Amino acid sequence: MNMYITECGAVADGVTMCTDAINETINKVAEAGGGYAIVPPGEYVSGTIKLKSNVYLYLEVGATILGSMAATDFVGDTKRIRCAAMVLASGLVNTGILGHGTINLRRQDIGYTAEHGRPCLVVLNDCENITLRGVSLINTGFFTIYCCHTVNATFDSLTINSENCDNGDGIDFSGSKNVTISNCNIRAWDDAIGLKTHFPDSPCENFTITNCVLSSNWAGVRIGPETCGDMLNISISNCVFNDCSDGVKVQLCDTYRMEDLTFSNLNMVHVLRPFFFTSNSCRMSSHSKGSRPAPGVFKRVLISNVIAHMTKDLRKDWFENMIVINGLPDAYIEDIMISNLHVVAPGGGLADDGSSAENEELIDYGTYPDLVFQWEPYPCSCMYIRNAARVRLNNCVFETALTDERPAIAAQSVDGLRITNSESYCKGGLIRHYRVDNLKMFENEGVVLEESPEYKERWDAFRAFSVKNEEMIIKNASLVDEVARWNKAATFTVPDDCTDEVEFTFENPGEPSCLLLSKISASPRVILNGKEIYFWDRWSKSDVYTSSLPIAVDLSDGLIDGENTVKITLEGGNTAFSDKNVSILIPNKE
Repeated sequence: MNMYITECGAVADGVTMCTDAINETINKVAEAGGGYAIVPPGEYVSGTIKLKSNVYLYLEVGATILGSMAATDFVGDTKRIRCAAMVLASGLVNTGILGHGTINLRRQDIGYTAEHGRPCLVVLNDCENITLRGVSLINTGFFTIYCCHTVNATFDSLTINSENCDNGDGIDFSGSKNVTISNCNIRAWDDAIGLKTHFPDSPCENFTITNCVLSSNWAGVRIGPETCGDMLNISISNCVFNDCSDGVKVQLCDTYRMEDLTFSNLNMVHVLRPFFFTSNSCRMSSHSKGSRPAPGVFKRVLISNVIAHMTKDLRKDWFENMIVINGLPDAYIEDIMISNLHVVAPGGGLADDGSSAENEELIDYGTYPDLVFQWEPYPCSCMYIRNAARVRLNNCVFETALTDERPAIAAQSVDGLRITNSESYCKGGLIRHYRVDNLKMFENEGVVLEESPEYKERWDAFRAFSVKNEEMIIKNASLVDEVARWNKAATFTVPDDCTDEVEFTFENPGEPSCLLLSKISASPRVILNGKEIYFWDRWSKSDVYTSSLPIAVDLSDGLIDGENTVKITLEGGNTAFSDKNVSILIPNKE
C-alpha cells in the first residue's frame, strides 16, 4: 500500500506541525501490510518520525521535511542509546528512507542550547534489512545517521552535510554488520564515516565503503577508538577524500581484534594524515575490561593504489603531516602490505628535525588515545613506522612540495621490514632506521641511513622509560579497579588556591588503606608522615595533553597509630588538582 502524508492532514507550508500526520500515514501503511509513506513536493515541519517494519518513507523530488525547532518535539529509544532522533527506527525489519527529497533538521549554528536540543537526524537501533537511498540529509544536531546493532544495511547515493555542527558525524555505527555504503557525498563537521564497538557481543564486521566522496574536519573514515568488540573484514575502495584532517584513521584501544582491513584505489587531496594507525590500551567503554584493558590484536592491513596529497595545517601545536603506523612495545601492529602508493608531503624539514628520541608512546594517553598535539618533529618527511611487525612496501614513491632534508621514512622497533621498487625524491633519502630486525631492500632509489650512536643511546633510554611507565600504568590501573568499590574513610577538599601541593591529616582507620586521587595530569609525589612512599614520573614532552588519570597509592605500610599526615605534590604537566577531593579508602566490611 502507498499513501501520501497529505491524505492524513500534512500541510506543505513550512509552518504547520506535521508530525502526527506523517506518523499516522506510516501506521496505516504498516497496518495494510507495508509499502510507501510518500512525501510530495513542499515543506513539512515535523518532530520525531517513527518508522515501522515493511514501511519506507519516500520523498519525492522537491519534498523537504524540516525539523521542528523545539527540543520537546523529539524523542529517542533508550534501549541502547539515549539520543533523540528526527527519524527513529527501533527493532524493525525492512524499512528505510528513499527518494530524492531532503530532510533538514535546521540545527546549523545553534550549538548546545537546551531550547533547540541536539537530536540526531536518523537513528537505527537493533534493525535488520535497512535501506537509505537517494535523499539529502542536512543540518543535523548531532550525528547525521547513527546505526546501533544494525544488520544488513545499505546506504546508497546519499548527500550528507553537517557543517557547523559539533560532533556532526556523517554515518556512525556501533556494533553493526553486513553494511554497504556506496555512491555517497558526505561533508561532515566531524568524522564522515565512523565505526565503533561499545559492547563486546556486537562487533563491526563485513563493511564495504565504495565510490564515495568524503570531506571532514576530522577523519574521512574512522575505525575506533571505541573498540570494546571486534572490528573485522572492512573494505574501502574507489573513494575520494578531500579536505580531511585524517583520511583513514584506525585506533584499537581494547582487548579485541582489528583484522582484515583493505584500502584500495583512493585519491586523497588536502589531507593532513592519509593513514593513521595506532594500537593502545585505553578504557573507551563502560564494558571495557578494567580501567587499563590489555592491548588487542591489530593485524592484516592491505593498502594499494593510493595517491595522497598532504596539506600543511596552519593551526599552532597541531600534528605534523605524516602517514603513521604506531603500535605499543608489547602490542605491535602486524602484517601490513602497502603497494602502489604515491605520497606528496608538505616538506620543509631540516636534517636535525626528529633527532630527539623522546617521541612518546601512546601508553600514557589514558583519557583519549590520540596524537593530536605536536610531538618533537618526526625524523622523516612522509611515513613513520614504530612498533610494527612484517611490514612490506612495494612500488611506493615519496616526494615533498618543499625541499626536505629528512628521509621519507623512519622505522623504529620493527620486526621485519621489506621495501622493494620504491623511490624517494626527498633530499634526505629513502629511510632512516633503528632496531629494525630483518630489513630487506630491493631495487630502491634513495639513501638508507642508520641512526647515529648518540641517537641510539637516547632512544634506548627513552624506550626503557616508556616500558617502565607502562608498568606503572598497569599497576596503578589494577589498584584503581580494586579499590573502586571500597568505602571512604576520610575525604579532604582541596582549597582552590592549592595548585601543585596539598597536605592534610587523618586518623589511622585500623585497616588496609589506599589514597585515591581522582584526576591527575602531572607527576604525583606522596609523602606519608615525613617519608616519601610514592613517585610516578609521568614526564611528557606534550604537557598540554598529558592525560588525567585516577591514581591510587597504597598507604598500609606507612601508617602510624593515631593521626597521620599526607603531603601530595604535583610536578610537570598540568600541575593542578582537577578534582578537588582527595579520599582515603578502606575495604568494604562485607
